Amino acid sequence: MNILFFAPDFEHSDVKKVLSTVRGSFPDVKIQSFTDCQTMFDWLRIPPRSFFVAILLPDSHQTLTQLVSMRGLFMDRKIILSLPDDAPRSIALSHKLNPLYFLSASDDKEGMVCVMKKLLIDVNESGMRVEKRAKSPC
Repeated sequence: MNILFFAPDFEHSDVKKVLSTVRGSFPDVKIQSFTDCQTMFDWLRIPPRSFFVAILLPDSHQTLTQLVSMRGLFMDRKIILSLPDDAPRSIALSHKLNPLYFLSASDDKEGMVCVMKKLLIDVNESGMRVEKRAKSPC
């Protein structure tokens, strides 16, 4: 299982916290990290785009607009989105990505981490159930 992680500023304390929590909680998860939209776009265009969830932390309305322009490449994937600001236009634009969860710029990122943990636990449990059934002789 892979995670796509996008954040233009990896030095920001909230970004470091989210990333370290995910890595610490789920060491078997591969995280594909990007700091710019063009590099991520190039990676997404080449199949297989093997990631289960995308964590998107744009730092500006312009970056959010670029992410929305790539929304077709996020189809059938879960998106966790942190808004770059609390402006009504950013909130309206974010809905075009159809995120599973989004939080405003002023919110604590702890909620995002909790949602991420829940998603990964659900996926791990469902994967374990599938493996057990597959090994069953019936």
